[in-house]
Amino acid sequence: MTRRSRRTIFYLLVLVFALAAPLTILYATGYSYDWENKRLLKTGAFYFRTIPKKTEVSINGIKSDTAPGLIERLLPGEYEIEISKEGYQPWKKKLEINSQLVTEARDVFLVPEKPKINLTSLETTTSSLLIFLSFEQRNAFDLASTTMSKLPGVSAWTNSGDKIYYLQNSSIAYQADLDGRNKKQISLEPLPETKAGWRLIAKNSRLAALAPDVGLFLLGREEIFEIISNKTQGAQFSPDAKKMLYWSDHEVWAMWLEENLIQPPRKAGDKELITRLAKKIKQAAWFEETGEHIFLAVEGDNGNSDIKLIELDRRDYRNIYDIFSAPSSEIFYSDKDKLLYIQNDLKLYSLDIF
Repeated sequence: MTRRSRRTIFYLLVLVFALAAPLTILYATGYSYDWENKRLLKTGAFYFRTIPKKTEVSINGIKSDTAPGLIERLLPGEYEIEISKEGYQPWKKKLEINSQLVTEARDVFLVPEKPKINLTSLETTTSSLLIFLSFEQRNAFDLASTTMSKLPGVSAWTNSGDKIYYLQNSSIAYQADLDGRNKKQISLEPLPETKAGWRLIAKNSRLAALAPDVGLFLLGREEIFEIISNKTQGAQFSPDAKKMLYWSDHEVWAMWLEENLIQPPRKAGDKELITRLAKKIKQAAWFEETGEHIFLAVEGDNGNSDIKLIELDRRDYRNIYDIFSAPSSEIFYSDKDKLLYIQNDLKLYSLDIF
């Protein structure tokens, strides 16, 4: 090879390096070229966490090879997302990518198209809420029940953990140990008068009081019951007591009791309409596996209840799934055995939604 040839090759390599180095640096720092708008843009990413884990993710109809998990180097803009798995109902949503940010969907739950169903005959009409209590929880309930039977003027009570919460003396709220010791007043003012009677809901030191003819009240830090809704048929705290679910005949709402930084973020005190349905809502309950989904029992045909699952993620629209239709008086999710139970008189259905 002549000296001129070697020199030519050397200068060509220098030129290639000079052109490639900036492009490599730009690529490594997250830039990508937008061919449509003919400009360099800082990219973003998606992060998906799904149940079940092995799912397929399509972005604008193109299957991703890296999902679920982190999908990087996406230009800013709106994307059509579909997460699917054979034998399951798909999850779909439009999500936006912003420069240098990761857009997350951490609680994607896929419902089986045909959940496994078992039917059991019961020997008792006891509420499923009591049937599936652990041994310790049932002992706590029995001790609280015995304690409350000995106290005069108690109009409503419930227990949570090692505490009893009850109304006494014109609807003033009190707290005590399960055996009645260490009694203390926890509300400064009485609740309004009600013809329907009060029902107490407690979780992790949070207390709410519900009377359908008056409304739903939450005990605040100032030891005052504050009204949350005046049209409420039922309410339930989330498993971590950071949210509260409540519903009327045709609407389901959620209230965030603490700041939530998981996308989409909410502030403490935020209230959000989850869904509004034409048919009557019989019951709602948290899906404890995620804390980000709600079971609904909706009035169906021929006296049945249509059991549905709806997500809290409000971006684009909320995915809502049909699970099962059966006569029901009560629904209950057991986090212990990961089954959804539907009770009707002496019949108990269990659904494996995994």
